[in-house]
Amino acid sequence: MFQSTETPAVTPETPLSSPGAPPLSPPPPDGPRERLASLGASALANAELLAVLLGSGSAGRSVFDVARELSTQGLLTLAQTPVAALSRRPGLGLAKALRILAAFELGRRLHCEEGPARPRLDSPELVAGYLSPRHASHAGEVFGILALDSKHRLLGEQIVATGGRHAVAVTPADVFQAALPYRPRSVVAFHNHPSGDPHPSEEDKALTYRLARSGEVLGIALVDHIVIGGRSFASFKQLGLL
Repeated sequence: MFQSTETPAVTPETPLSSPGAPPLSPPPPDGPRERLASLGASALANAELLAVLLGSGSAGRSVFDVARELSTQGLLTLAQTPVAALSRRPGLGLAKALRILAAFELGRRLHCEEGPARPRLDSPELVAGYLSPRHASHAGEVFGILALDSKHRLLGEQIVATGGRHAVAVTPADVFQAALPYRPRSVVAFHNHPSGDPHPSEEDKALTYRLARSGEVLGIALVDHIVIGGRSFASFKQLGLL
């Protein structure tokens, strides 16, 4: 937005600077980039942050129109939208869609660097809190394991397989082959449901049973299987399925 360059009229309420006093601070700018620079990212709404990220609009559509339309669907849905579909949205195109994809991936990687190097994950709530920022926004299903030591401290995290929106193919051999290099005492299996519903399917239950039996043979306990769905989760341990 443009700011007026006209000199405001002096009224009885207008504060005046005394001679030698520093000039009065100008009012804060109201464009999203200027607000970001002066107030910080936390002061901006989602639509404003998206407008800064996009940089420009398109013919007949301002960057604010495009950003507001994108923000109405929610950030989680936006993060799960395939880049090809996103690029077809009015006012975007491939370059801007890739810019959005890169921003979400940087945010996911930032979460991976946060916290202690070996957090203690000895409850379903702690495990879900660790996993959700990393894996709730995947567009397709991702299956992985957390390798834990005897005190339930994290030894390592490994993605075992990736799939489509409704399924991922994985076997017990895949899972424990990924876990063995960490020499864990126990593992937590996890996967996400892009639909947002973390309720385990019958296939999830069957695989978990096979993983538990295989772990017994190898001397590696499967202590839980966490399903991440949006902002919620399901724990096989809490459900009495392990």
